[in-house]
Amino acid sequence: MVQDTYKRVRFYGETTLGGNNSRVSVADHASLNPVDAITVIARIYMNPADKIMQGNNKGIVSKSNGGGGDGMCWMEYNDSGGAYNRCFRFVVTGTDCYSLDTVKEAGWYHVVGTFDRTLGSNQIRIYQNSVRVAVATRAVAMVANALNVVIGGIATGSWMMKGYISEVQIYNRALSEDEVNYNYLHPNNPKRRGLVLNLTQDSIYGTQWQDLSGNANHGTYLGGAVPVTANILAGR
Repeated sequence: MVQDTYKRVRFYGETTLGGNNSRVSVADHASLNPVDAITVIARIYMNPADKIMQGNNKGIVSKSNGGGGDGMCWMEYNDSGGAYNRCFRFVVTGTDCYSLDTVKEAGWYHVVGTFDRTLGSNQIRIYQNSVRVAVATRAVAMVANALNVVIGGIATGSWMMKGYISEVQIYNRALSEDEVNYNYLHPNNPKRRGLVLNLTQDSIYGTQWQDLSGNANHGTYLGGAVPVTANILAGR
């Protein structure tokens, strides 16, 4: 993966597992409530062998309360057993799309979930490092809500992630496979059409993660999450 040397945000996991519910919160805004199409992108570092990561849902980006049909959408890492084994999962108002045993080692991952209800099939898609790894069917709109966007968890104090996140984007449209690949190869997001949230490696300032989309959807660090200078080598 192409990875620039800038900054990343550290997340410490759930308090029940020794963490501190660290997260980034982005206030609700009309631009963050598309219903017909969406793309959610995150560039994360995680270790599937870290026991704090295993045995439950670990939220990456969420605009949901984790309540199935009550939540708009969320992206997570899941290793809870059954169908969910070391996989990334994208849930759109109760309909999920997930990879199968694709997260095998510690490292940086580029995870993308897209939804477009106007498509004839495969309305939900999930990509890992630019490769489409799963599809699902959902031909109805998402359910918008007034919840904040949570980065590093699903809800305010549950399903919290342990690891690092260096970049998050949300679009009000579904990116094509070519666009997903381009985004994977070019950190800090050069694709602009439909961009409603753009938190990049070089927009971390103090306790604020500044949105570069033009919508002022800035993120705030909560629960002890702090930006740290990354030791990330290009190409890793």
